[in-house]
Amino acid sequence: MNSKICVYDLETTGLDPKTDAIIEFGILEIDTNRVYDSDEQGFSSLVYSETVNSAVDINHITQEMYQSSDTPTLTETITRLLDFIGTNPCYLIAHNNDNFDKLFLTCALHSLGKNIPDNWIFVDSLKIARTIWPEWKRHNQKSILKKLASDKANNFNIEGLLLGSHRSLDDVRCLKKLIEYWLKDFSMEDLSRISYEYRMSIMPFGKHKGKHLETIPPDYLMWMASQGILNRDIEISRGLWKYQPQSRVLLKEILDAEVIQQMSRSQPDERELLFCD
Repeated sequence: MNSKICVYDLETTGLDPKTDAIIEFGILEIDTNRVYDSDEQGFSSLVYSETVNSAVDINHITQEMYQSSDTPTLTETITRLLDFIGTNPCYLIAHNNDNFDKLFLTCALHSLGKNIPDNWIFVDSLKIARTIWPEWKRHNQKSILKKLASDKANNFNIEGLLLGSHRSLDDVRCLKKLIEYWLKDFSMEDLSRISYEYRMSIMPFGKHKGKHLETIPPDYLMWMASQGILNRDIEISRGLWKYQPQSRVLLKEILDAEVIQQMSRSQPDERELLFCD
């Protein structure tokens, strides 16, 4: 049975899948039999919500835009998504997927009494980029595409793409371009494995940016916990759990119970419903 490959992006009212809402959804299919075909198969839509958009300065989606009478509801959008993907296995790729998009999508389905289909395989392109190019300082989508385009040897053309707009269709078009570039050298199974096996080892921000997680001092762990970072950014917590086993007692004291439960699991993708309740 052939697997579908799709890139998708969510725009939301904030960062918390428990309290914030999806207000825009975009998805495009990648056809590996004609990788460079410009025809787009997919859709993008605003999604109705009563939730105030606290991220309006980032995604520029006003309440007037997503609360109009003709804006599709979450139920209509999810139904359209399920119909679009169909019954075959599907790779669903997003940038920062495991820490953001996947959680919101899982909670959205859960709120409608549905679960993520067993044959959906989530792939995080941020993890892949950090694995393939660990020496790069930035791995956000815009920086990656600009860096690839800056080297003529890559034959990577970003003309016509709108980088960093934080609108779903623009972002999935950019991500589609990146995945198509990777698929010249990797199979989709390879990319999925890289994403699955990734563990953050380098601190990505703050005064310890660029340092190995095993060197991060306890007082900084406490500061990150006080800011909600360790409960929100599961990849940092996973990395600390792996590289600082001596700090696990401290981590158990400062992390939410559901995050601790996830740290102790062998499978990295089982925490979604814990964050929807």
